[in-house]
Amino acid sequence: MTLLRAPGPEGGMVLGPPPSGPADLPPRCSCPVCPCAFTRASSLTTHIWKKHPAEWNDIKKRRDASRRSNVRTYARWTREELERMAAIEHEALSKGVQHELVLNSLLARTRDQISCRRKKDDYKAILKSLESEAQCPGPDGSRARVVPDSPRNDHPTSGDLKSPKGRTGRKWSAEEIKVLQQAPRDVPDAELVPLLPGRTVQAIRSRKAASRRPKGQTGRTCGPGPTDEEQVTAEPQPYERSMTESEQGISDYLYGILPNIPDPVVREKAKQAIGDPNGFSKLYNEFFPKNRTVSRRAMPAVKVGVKRRRAQRAIIYNFLQNLHKRSPKSVAERVLDSDLSYEGLVAERAFSDEDFLRKWKPVFERPCYADLAGDHPGPPLNELAAPIKVADVAAVIASLKESSPGPDGLRLNILRGIPVEVITFLYNLLLLKGPPPTRGKAGNIFTSRVTFIKKVEVPGDALEFRPIAIGNYFVRIFHQVLASRFEAALPNHRDQVGFKRLDGVAHNVLKLNAALNAARSKHENLVVASVDIRKAFDSISHEAILGILQRKGVPDLLMGYLRTYFSTSRLQIGKDLIHPKHRGVKQGDPMSPWLFNLALDQILEGQEEYAITIGAIVLNQMAYADDLILFASSQEEMQKRIERLTIGLGRLGLELNARKCCVLSIRGDKKRKFSFVDTDVSISVDGTRLPVVTAVSEFRYLGSSSIGRAWPLTFGRLHKGELVKGDKAVRRVVRRWLRLPADCPNSAIHTPARFGGLGVNSLETLYSTLKESRLTQLSYGDEEDAAIASNPAVRGLMSYKFRGSVMSSREGLVEDLHRRLDTRGLQGYEKVPAVNSWLDHAPTNLAGHDFQEAIRVRLGCMGTPSRLSRGGRSVDTICKCGSNARMSLPHIAQACSIVSGLRIKRHNNVVLYVAQILKEKKYDVIMEPRLQTERGLRKPDLVILAKKEIIVLDVQIRPDSVVCTLDACNREKDREVQSAVRS
Repeated sequence: MTLLRAPGPEGGMVLGPPPSGPADLPPRCSCPVCPCAFTRASSLTTHIWKKHPAEWNDIKKRRDASRRSNVRTYARWTREELERMAAIEHEALSKGVQHELVLNSLLARTRDQISCRRKKDDYKAILKSLESEAQCPGPDGSRARVVPDSPRNDHPTSGDLKSPKGRTGRKWSAEEIKVLQQAPRDVPDAELVPLLPGRTVQAIRSRKAASRRPKGQTGRTCGPGPTDEEQVTAEPQPYERSMTESEQGISDYLYGILPNIPDPVVREKAKQAIGDPNGFSKLYNEFFPKNRTVSRRAMPAVKVGVKRRRAQRAIIYNFLQNLHKRSPKSVAERVLDSDLSYEGLVAERAFSDEDFLRKWKPVFERPCYADLAGDHPGPPLNELAAPIKVADVAAVIASLKESSPGPDGLRLNILRGIPVEVITFLYNLLLLKGPPPTRGKAGNIFTSRVTFIKKVEVPGDALEFRPIAIGNYFVRIFHQVLASRFEAALPNHRDQVGFKRLDGVAHNVLKLNAALNAARSKHENLVVASVDIRKAFDSISHEAILGILQRKGVPDLLMGYLRTYFSTSRLQIGKDLIHPKHRGVKQGDPMSPWLFNLALDQILEGQEEYAITIGAIVLNQMAYADDLILFASSQEEMQKRIERLTIGLGRLGLELNARKCCVLSIRGDKKRKFSFVDTDVSISVDGTRLPVVTAVSEFRYLGSSSIGRAWPLTFGRLHKGELVKGDKAVRRVVRRWLRLPADCPNSAIHTPARFGGLGVNSLETLYSTLKESRLTQLSYGDEEDAAIASNPAVRGLMSYKFRGSVMSSREGLVEDLHRRLDTRGLQGYEKVPAVNSWLDHAPTNLAGHDFQEAIRVRLGCMGTPSRLSRGGRSVDTICKCGSNARMSLPHIAQACSIVSGLRIKRHNNVVLYVAQILKEKKYDVIMEPRLQTERGLRKPDLVILAKKEIIVLDVQIRPDSVVCTLDACNREKDREVQSAVRS
């Protein structure tokens, strides 16, 4: 491709005939955006596609508009038109009406077009599916008529078929009247609109004015009640119901577990607690103190008002040092997330407990209304109410790691000191007797301490933090056991991959990538909407959750516990308590993800009819917790899905955040074989238009960008040159930080630490390794995961590996390191992991300068005369010890006679260190015994007398050599000692 630059009369490019000679060479094809010109049209096309994607998309958009502006004799049939025609024909056949006349009058098609399309197999399949469905009869015994809305509904019909009436002025159904009657008086009419589809605020007000609700009738409400304060109750509140089969099974299990309690005193108290209504309260207080307090860990302070960049970097470095002492994982997360700005650290500490309380209390305590009319309990799932087993509790306790305690201050190590049989006994009593009475802040076992984690780099408001509830360990373990049971008995929807034991991120991201690639390659129409639920976990209705659980068949025993949990749960912000008695599940509680997913499953089940197919991929919806992706084939279908989603979320007390939603529309032209991003699509939520993704903007989902050229390392396709450039930048920084010379081998930086390197990952190696591991996990998943992994677009994206590069594999890095002159002595390091522990986990008392010097010694990068002579420099390299050897680092440290005293001292220190450790382990140790052998006097460093054997340890310091490696020296010393012992 030849690139020419020639300025035109107005700063543009000169267009003219082909040049006649080399003197005057005007370009033939110029770029309309930048001052570049090309000799071929194909070169200009490639240039615009790569350098100007927005203009390239506009060109294809204009081509599509010009084609659509021409009058066409035939328009392609859409899926909506086929379904509507099938519904009309099905109803006409059931009424005995001539369906040809009805179809011609209701569809904007000619008779020949309708006749030809009705002969296709896909239309026959749609009609057959309607005929196989059993329709429910109405009150008068008639069948319901299904005729989708259409722009041509005003046309007359034949027979008994009539055009559907508009929504205005229709009669109120019994269900709608019931919703109005159950709504509390203080609920605004605007909040009832999502619960009454097709009704306006004015219609609701008119209906209320026409017929008032009877005074004695009350609805199910989550509205505001009396002010709830933490009061001391004299008696616990047991569940008022007779002994059921599940409760009898728990009671029998309690009597069966009594002999397993080791302490006889505790065993007797536990036996008395079974028949005592206050049994759980009394036994719980025996093991868990009443007035335990927890000391709140203060965040590292950051000085405010610093303007100099150098001083700001010093503050950030000091902050990371203090944070590393508490949590090295937190430091790694901040570095990887680029969360190291000085402004972010200051803003993170700018909010006090009073600020969080003032902003979050209205969110947690606001009223809500949930449409739960006509709840019908499902078949009971009695396995959920089975007794809590000792093995289940022990498995959960063993899987936990030490973390922050709850408001009661009880740590995990203290809880592990309590017999697991006693803890299991308490859990079963909690189900049987109910929780203990509240005793202020420390008495409620369901109180959780709230800590706030910022969601943006520089938060400007207290609502830009995520509230994480830290409950008591006793409740956390119990809810983990319940969550495991719920997960086994009530699995989530197949489109929900959040909080499951699978790679949900890879599943959804690769499925989205496959859908977008299929739409572009097959030139299909595809509309993708990413919707955001406003404060989803903090706003979901308790009544909605309880109603869903009741319909699922959760036993009354667990329903009573959950009602008590929601009604008595508290959130502690600073020294104040909040009672979220209407909304929200605690983020941080093990049972909250399952409860939220179960409620959201009702939304996913209501969207299943909109599935579309592109190639071999069936697209409907994707969910990762509250991150939803909807698919549609047209703008109209997506608008219907958004409206149905809004109504369903309103029944759960949730709503969409239109500002954080976005829509991506890909329009394809199969005849001209091209597709483009349509930016004229208009989809709204409650009158607010959703943002539209353009050709150059990013469509982000689960942290991955699906548009543009900015995918992450794992799910993207990067050129080798980009990775090499990144590795060079990393090595340049590492050499500067550790003061390593420029000729330090690259393999010394990227080789794992256990093989003698520094363990800094190479992007070339990491790129192929991450892709291979993710694709392997996906291939061995369920049926849908395997289908996604076998998709050609996914395999082409995830099966990319560089060939013929040292950096592309770990084996190549290790081989290159061990054949270098300076690092060949590191062979065999992987056999002694202890020699690399200081590199992986540097001691806190090791100064930075000493750490740098230790790295330089390890990699042979010290400025010795032998090393300084490289590059043709004139340096005397002969050692002054008289051995006529080159003054290299191995010679100075391990063979030179000038420093032999220091070398002997180092040898003796190692021997004394090993002997001290062996003596602490109660071994009999003899240091440097004199053994007379056939070969003369031998004096090993250590002889250890074990029970049935004698162990000889000899410390040796050998110079680096290709001939005498560590393995060869070890074998030689072993033969020498064995011959001495036998003699």
